[in-house]
Amino acid sequence: MSRVNIYNVQPAAYKAFFAVEAYLKQCAFDPIIEEIVRVRTSQINGCAYCIHVHTKGALQHGESQERIFALSVWKESKLFTEKERAVLALVEDMVHIYDQGITDHTYKELELHFSEDDIAKLIVLCTMMNAWNRLGVATHANELTVYK
Repeated sequence: MSRVNIYNVQPAAYKAFFAVEAYLKQCAFDPIIEEIVRVRTSQINGCAYCIHVHTKGALQHGESQERIFALSVWKESKLFTEKERAVLALVEDMVHIYDQGITDHTYKELELHFSEDDIAKLIVLCTMMNAWNRLGVATHANELTVYK
């Protein structure tokens, strides 16, 4: 069943989303961390389009296929640094925000690796990726439908 194409029907909404993306670009995240945030968020939320786009992005920035394959089991994998684990815990807390928010444990782990400013930027990144996923899943977006 065909769904609304928000890009075509409500371009102002997309313009607002892209304004946040412009802000995120100036945050100068480590590109691997940014892409693993985007891929892992999309995996949990079930957004095939975003997984496709951000897996390609991660590979272009030098991420290994092995780590991308292990991303869904990062807690059991030895392939991720403590810094990356702190970020991935944030991703999971943000996707499941209804459960208990960002836990104190997650926040303390983030503070070991990031400044308060960086944590704020990571929270915005996670929020934006969740928003993109919700648009994509709600509208059945895929690479053929998003920008037509």
